[in-house]
Amino acid sequence: MDSARLFAMRPLLVGLVPVLLTVFVGLTTVGLKPFKTEKELVSYYLQVREPGDSPLLYLDDLPFSARYYSRGTAMEISEDDWKELRQRDGVRRFYVAVPEDWSDREIAVLSSSADKVLRNRRYQLLAIETPVRKLQSASSADGALLNDS
Repeated sequence: MDSARLFAMRPLLVGLVPVLLTVFVGLTTVGLKPFKTEKELVSYYLQVREPGDSPLLYLDDLPFSARYYSRGTAMEISEDDWKELRQRDGVRRFYVAVPEDWSDREIAVLSSSADKVLRNRRYQLLAIETPVRKLQSASSADGALLNDS
């Protein structure tokens, strides 16, 4: 391009910058949707987890960003895996991410004691307390019953 043409286009370019800036600011204020990322959800989990809590579990789909931000500790599980996991001893609280569009009824089927602790564009994070199991006292009682026979 020669300098005369560039000089002629200068007013157009100078006028275009404020218009583009106004459009960008307007979209941002009205609610430009953030990227699909699990950073906030994983960060929350990492801050609140305690010894005895489960790893961060994603039901049926583990997004790449969850794997990335959890440094590979987040796990994908199926509903069948969930049924098996919740029967295991040694986990005080489960953190399970389910699709954002799941209804309260679907969550109740998963667990009646689920608390919604965080929600993002794609997922709801549930904290599910496990009942305290008294295995030692149950084992003692079973042993006493066996000895009485």
